[in-house]
Amino acid sequence: MSSASRGLGFGPREAGDLLTLIEKTTPMNTDDWELISREHETVLHWPGRTAESLRRKFHSMHRRRKGTRRGVPVTPIEVRARMIKRAINEKRDGVRPGGSRAGEDESDEGGGDDSGGAAVVDGDYEDGEGDDEE
Repeated sequence: MSSASRGLGFGPREAGDLLTLIEKTTPMNTDDWELISREHETVLHWPGRTAESLRRKFHSMHRRRKGTRRGVPVTPIEVRARMIKRAINEKRDGVRPGGSRAGEDESDEGGGDDSGGAAVVDGDYEDGEGDDEE
């Protein structure tokens, strides 16, 4: 392999382009990843990536812990990847934009979750409240 080859890494621009495609497509299955792969190569002109390699790269971006404290993302790419992953999970789980699940009757009493407002996202607890107290 010559030293002029691109190597295995994704540059920031390619990673950003990939996240844009994923955000637009919200992949739920292999066919969606194949579509992302085709657009990644033909529309964005980033050749040589398979659907599986793009899927793995996305998962590595939203799961990255290296160089962080308590899993807090350190780059805008990681922050964006995690936001997109949450949107994919919500679509997969049937969560509406307001936060309720499809098929739930919002008038049910006592039907809410017992987590006290905390949600587990990729192993991290998020309570939806900031660190600053009023």
